[in-house]
Amino acid sequence: GVVFLCFFMAVCLAVGLGGCKVKGTKQLAVLAAEGQCSHIPAQTLLEAYTTINHTTKSDVLQCLLTAVRRGSSDAQRPLLGAKTAYLLADREADKKTAHQLASEGLRFAEAALAVDGNTDDGNAHYYLALTLGLVVRDDRLKAFASVKRLERHLKRALELSPQVDESGPRRVLGLLYIEAPPWPTSIGDADQSLELLDAATKHHPNHPLNQLFYAYALLTAEEEDGLESAIQHFAEAQRLFGLPHWQAVAPRWQDKLTATKKQIADFQN
Repeated sequence: GVVFLCFFMAVCLAVGLGGCKVKGTKQLAVLAAEGQCSHIPAQTLLEAYTTINHTTKSDVLQCLLTAVRRGSSDAQRPLLGAKTAYLLADREADKKTAHQLASEGLRFAEAALAVDGNTDDGNAHYYLALTLGLVVRDDRLKAFASVKRLERHLKRALELSPQVDESGPRRVLGLLYIEAPPWPTSIGDADQSLELLDAATKHHPNHPLNQLFYAYALLTAEEEDGLESAIQHFAEAQRLFGLPHWQAVAPRWQDKLTATKKQIADFQN
């Protein structure tokens, strides 16, 4: 009953561009002077935080992570570390390295929430859930044991920062609810999943994963009269993945696109 976690963790592909009050400008300047990051434009860590995403090159992220590691004890620095480490872990092919990066990101996120005044930072709750998901994804027992913690932080992120990552908390929590076994085994809830993913497509219709996961949830829940809606959302997901902004990452979701397309064909037959 925990195979769902493996797919759920994959939703963490596109991290958000939420705000973060990161202070300090010296870290990147020092790295650039050492020749390690001379290819990165001069910028503050705040500027770096707001621009990095799923399309950012790995060498840029490595420079940022090094800068964060060398940084001061600024209260907001851990959140930048959590996001950067997560992005690197998510794309890392070597499982051991990915686990190390995700674990580092999880520690950064936990540190961010431990700082006075940061306990209500929705971004920190969101990145804690994302990094935790990657840390436990290859251990079924740990994954199953972490479901409640994942749900708790995603719900807090949804309450505090629902718009981060283009409805990321709605999307990830909605996927978790449709993938998890229902009560009393686990927290699965098809109705909540459909409500969250419907809201995600309405608030941020231009994010392909919002469209894809809603189509998937409609089909998985076998919602009455949901086939036509699922077909429409699936078609929109395909269209969005074809846009230049998403083409680089679209291949990573081809398996899910293919599986959802097969689900639609099965319903039609």
